[in-house]
Amino acid sequence: MIRELVAGADVLIENFKVGQLARYGLDYASLGKLNPRLIYCSVTGFGQTGPPAHRAGYDFVIQGMGASCRSPARRTTSRAAARKRPASRSRT
Repeated sequence: MIRELVAGADVLIENFKVGQLARYGLDYASLGKLNPRLIYCSVTGFGQTGPPAHRAGYDFVIQGMGASCRSPARRTTSRAAARKRPASRSRT
């Protein structure tokens, strides 16, 4: 079914991990034979080559690497220590 669609398509966009579609004969080398005009766009989180290329680029992975998804702030002092502090006095 995918091959039938590709035969008449102009553009194919995929976001699988590097090498995954080659297993099924759905990589550019295979699909380009069916449709030489095909524009094949492969979107990956870590590129097609290099050490991290095999990694999946899920949204939460990228956010975690960029520190944009953080856990709630932790207390810097314990509740017991906070109770021992003298109350602040306001000066008027």
